[in-house]
Amino acid sequence: MKPFQPLFSIGDRLLNSFVSLKNSFVRKPDFKFEILDTADPESSDFISRFHSNRTGDDINWIIRNPWILEGHDKEKNYLFSSASESFRYFWIKIFDAEDKVTSCALLLVRDGYLKIPYFFSESGFDEFIGLLSYFIVRNKIKVLVSYHSELNEKLETSPEFPKIHQRDIERRYMFHEQMIQHLPADFSPKFQDGDGDCAMT
Repeated sequence: MKPFQPLFSIGDRLLNSFVSLKNSFVRKPDFKFEILDTADPESSDFISRFHSNRTGDDINWIIRNPWILEGHDKEKNYLFSSASESFRYFWIKIFDAEDKVTSCALLLVRDGYLKIPYFFSESGFDEFIGLLSYFIVRNKIKVLVSYHSELNEKLETSPEFPKIHQRDIERRYMFHEQMIQHLPADFSPKFQDGDGDCAMT
C-alpha cells in the first residue's frame, strides 16, 4: 500500500477539512449551563428526585477515586487497563430561564472516547443534545458511546447531531435464574451505564 500513501494523505486532509468546516457551525448553546469537576449540593438534591442506584455522594466518590491513571506506564502483569493518556470526568448542569436545574449528567472522556455514565432530566433531551454536540467539538471527541436507549433514539433524528459513522452495540445484564423466577414480568432494573463498573473505566 506504500505507493498509495500520498493519495491517502490527500484524502485524510480533505476529510479533516470537511470535519473542521462542519464543526465551525457548532455554536455554544444559548441556554445556561455549567461544567463542573464534581456534583455540587444543588445537583445532589436534583438527582435525588429520580429513581437512581447512586447518590450525589456516590458519584463524587467515583470522580475523586479514578481507577484509571493518566499518563502512567501500563502494568505488564495486570490483565485490565489501568492507565490512559487522558482520563477525566465532567459534571454537567443545565438550567432553565429561571435558573432552576433541569438536567444533570456525568460525562467520562478517555483518550477521545466519550461515555455518559449518568443522565438525569426533567426537561427532555433537546438541551442536552445541543450541549453534547458543543462539548464533542470543543473537546475533540472521536467516538461517543451511549447505552441510554431514549437518548440514542433522540440522537438518531437530531439535526444538531450529524454522524459520520455509527454502529449498534448491545449490553446485556445477567440475573440468577432463581432470582428471575421471583421478578414480575414487566420488571425493569432501571440501570444507567454508570451503575456497574463502567463508570470507572
